[in-house]
Amino acid sequence: MIIALGVVFPTRELLHFVFAKVFCKGKVKITIVKSPIGLPTIGVITQENLQKWQLFIFRLAPFVILTVVPDVIFLFCTRVELLFFIVSLANCVGSFYDIAETLTGK
Repeated sequence: MIIALGVVFPTRELLHFVFAKVFCKGKVKITIVKSPIGLPTIGVITQENLQKWQLFIFRLAPFVILTVVPDVIFLFCTRVELLFFIVSLANCVGSFYDIAETLTGK
């Protein structure tokens, strides 16, 4: 599970970074930031404000790519390793703040 978490969270931020680079013309970087609960974590910083639809995609893309898509694929597999579910669950937990921010419009 520790390995899954160690892979999922940097991958999530890498996906945020990719979508930020697609939407932003300015400087985008990955750095250590304070999480909403005050803990240091990896985050993506840009100097531009995204439009509402871009922000929606930017925030939810990691959730869709790392949780929803694999879960749909798992529906058709006869044998799925527990590790895949742990990775999916870890990403779902990591996406909670992104989803909450998107739903509240902040």
